[in-house]
Formats: sequence, structure tokens, C-alpha cells
Amino acid sequence: MNFLYILNFFCYCMLMIQYYFLNLAMIYNVCWTNFQSICKQWKLKININKTKIMIFSKGRIPRNLLFNIDGNEIEIVSSYKYLGIVFSRSGSFLSTRKYLRDQAIKAMYAVIKKSRLNNLSIECQLDMFDKAIVPILTYGCEIWGFENLDILERVHLRFCKHILRLKKSTPNFMVYGELGRCPISVTVKSRMINFWCRLQEGKESKISCLLYKLLYVNFNNYGYDSKWILYIKKIFDDCGMSNIWQSHNLFEKRWVVLSVQQRLRDQFIQEWSTEMNTSPKGLCYRLYKNVFKFEHYLSVLPFNLLITLCKFRCGNNRLPIETGRWRNIPRSERLCHLCGSADIGDENHYIMSCNYFKDERCKYLPHYCIKNINVIKFKQVCSTQNIVELEKLCRFIKSISVKVYPPG
Repeated sequence: MNFLYILNFFCYCMLMIQYYFLNLAMIYNVCWTNFQSICKQWKLKININKTKIMIFSKGRIPRNLLFNIDGNEIEIVSSYKYLGIVFSRSGSFLSTRKYLRDQAIKAMYAVIKKSRLNNLSIECQLDMFDKAIVPILTYGCEIWGFENLDILERVHLRFCKHILRLKKSTPNFMVYGELGRCPISVTVKSRMINFWCRLQEGKESKISCLLYKLLYVNFNNYGYDSKWILYIKKIFDDCGMSNIWQSHNLFEKRWVVLSVQQRLRDQFIQEWSTEMNTSPKGLCYRLYKNVFKFEHYLSVLPFNLLITLCKFRCGNNRLPIETGRWRNIPRSERLCHLCGSADIGDENHYIMSCNYFKDERCKYLPHYCIKNINVIKFKQVCSTQNIVELEKLCRFIKSISVKVYPPG
């Protein structure tokens, strides 16, 4: 049956040859004759309804081009879904990514519904996303992962912002930072490298190995620009591991995969830190967030309190520092209107120094934070691991929110 599979694959590949290079009619006749003999030998019946012709070309297809099997005309299509992957005549996998995105969104809202019914924790919801939705988003990514992945990452960020009850406009670096999560692209690149390693160790008779060797020879010797091979090489170059690409089989494959995965994660954390330290919205956030990890308060506080704290930390509030940004007011003019101190109305001011909340501050904050206030104490208050102090901080934040911007 392996021989049958190879012949069928050969016939399929021959039918995909671009029509302006070779005489398709002649190739089709040869392939069809061979295919008929194989079907007769193995007593196989062709399903005409599922048989399609797709010609890979970015140009137009002649209207008078016809294909027939036993007098039945075979439809020429511009795209075809095979085993969950949508192939397009242009060679782009955009349709595949859109299809996987749509399927993942359906699964995502099913997970959200079950999470609400069962009052699942943030950690549990993220675990369900990784096990139920990420496999959908990354299905077959070893092949199409070299293309733009933004359409998939938006699903990831939508889910993260939804479970934290954050606005869509919340900066992505805050979402990644609070949850300690890396983008989907890290997973995709790691899986591509893993697939590349398997191609190196696979049986030489496998079609995937044969095709890779053909691509690699053409890429190395004849200047053929394979997007997939170029992307694999780029991953190694970006990770500072170009020697692995050049030597191919001289390294242990498991070590290669783990090393690439770790370096991709480290690179993202560096990019995250750079964006946080250069973003205007990160001025307060970077005072209490300097370690890329899942925040402790998300796993110990009741849901209503952790949402209050998360929104406050991520700028989802109506303090003057935020409302002034919506109205394009210069930062220096976004002042507190409660205490008359001419200080900027940001998170640090209301938590640590606004005289209007002097009594609440004594009630909710530890005594060591009230005297000789400074940035270090503000960081201690916002990043404390003590559950009692966290709960009191959340109640203080609720009091601030009501009085700074009363409801209605």
C-alpha cells in the first residue's frame, strides 16, 4: 500500500504543475491511465463528487480548460480543504488561518461559557485555552507557520482580555505581563523547528523527507527561494544558532528544540520589557511590574476583587491620567480635582498621597506605607503577596473609583 500511496501522490503532484510550463492534457492522460490501472488492480472506486482539480498559479486559468473522468467533467477549483488545511491556488495559507481562527473562536466561547458556569479560576481557564484552543489555532502550523500570525494572536489576546475583564484598548504588554504568557508565535516557531528536526531523523523513503531534501538542494545549489526553508533558517539566525542550520545533523535534536524554545521566550521577554519601559501608558505599571510572571493575586483573591485590582493596575479606570488621555489633554495637566495639590492624578497619587483619601489610607494600607511615602513603598503596596493586604488594597481602590468618578 506504500507503493500505491506514492503513485497516487505522484499523480496528484503532476496534476498540480502549472499549465503554462507543460502540456497539461498530455500529463493528465498519462497520469489518468496509470491511476486507472492502479484502481483496477486494487479494486478501488473513484468518488467523482469529491474529486477536484486545482492548478497552482497566480495567473488566470483559460476558460476552455476541461478535465474529464469517464465522461464526467471534473471541477476546477481555486481552493480546496484537505484534512483541515485549506490549500489555495496562489500558494497562500491565508484561507487556512482564517478557517482555523473561526473554529478557534467557536471553541473559545464554549470554554468561556463552561468557565462561568463552573466558576473556574484564571489559571484553570488559561490551561483550558492551551489544551483546547491552541491546538486548533496551530493545527498544521509546521507547514504554514512562516506566514503572518497576527490573525491568530488576536484570538489569544481577546481571550486573555476577556477573562480579566479588560478593555480591548488595554496595551498588550500589560496583558502578557499580568498572565506571564508568550504569544502564539513562540509555539508555532518551536513546532516548526521540531518538525524540521523530525525531517532530519525521519526515514529517507518518506515523502516529506524526500520533498524537504529536494527543496534544500534547490535552495542551496540553485537559489530557489523557499519561504518555508528561509523561515527555518531565520529562526536559527535570530536565536544565534546559525551553526545548527549549517551543520544540520551534528546536534542532538531534543536539545535543539528546547534551546530554540527557551531563546524565543527570552527574546519575547526582552521585547516585552522594552515596550513596557518605552510606552507612555507604562509609566506607573513598570513601577510595580519588573518580573515577567503570572501574578500571585490572580490565584488567591476572590474573582470580584482580583478584577478590581487587575483593572487598576492595567489602566482600566477613570482616573484623570486616563480620562485626560482620551481627551488629548497633556499629561502635565491631568491633575487631581479632589485634593487641590496640583499633582497628576495617577495611580501613585491616589494610593499614596492624595489628602482626600487620608482616612481610607489609614484604614486600608499597612502603617509602614503611610509615613515617608516614596515610589518603593508604592511598589510594595501594589506587589504585596499578603492576602489580607491585597484584599484591603482592593477595597481601597473601589473607594477611590467611586469618589474620583461617581457612578451616573
